[in-house]
Amino acid sequence: MNGYYTTEIDEAIVAGRSAVQALNRAESALEGARSFGLWDMFGGGFISGMMKHSKMNDAQYELENAQRELARFKKELSDVQMTGTINIRFDGLVKFVDLFCDNVLVDMMVQSKIKDMLNHLRDTRAQVEQTIRRLEQYKSGG
Repeated sequence: MNGYYTTEIDEAIVAGRSAVQALNRAESALEGARSFGLWDMFGGGFISGMMKHSKMNDAQYELENAQRELARFKKELSDVQMTGTINIRFDGLVKFVDLFCDNVLVDMMVQSKIKDMLNHLRDTRAQVEQTIRRLEQYKSGG
């Protein structure tokens, strides 16, 4: 394997690890939103609703950062002729509706969306980690 190709693999591995770290931060932020969402559902009131939305904003920021890191990872993978489709996004409409229509049904819908996003995020992280392992094996000649 030539030096250029080894460098490209190393860059893809570094980008993948950055994406995993960003996904971990997004997961942590979503877990925080989920916790406050549960508190809000069971009578937490206005303050818990505002805290939940603050955590959802944090999660949105971390998800956007993870999306950028995933795009960088995808670009690096293309340099080593590996491709993947990874996409995460949070629906801002749900956040808006929940803020102005605070009731148990809407809270349950938001909790369901957060749960779905967490599952998708974890699946995405597993795909990235698997791809990193494949790159490391390929680099070591395996």
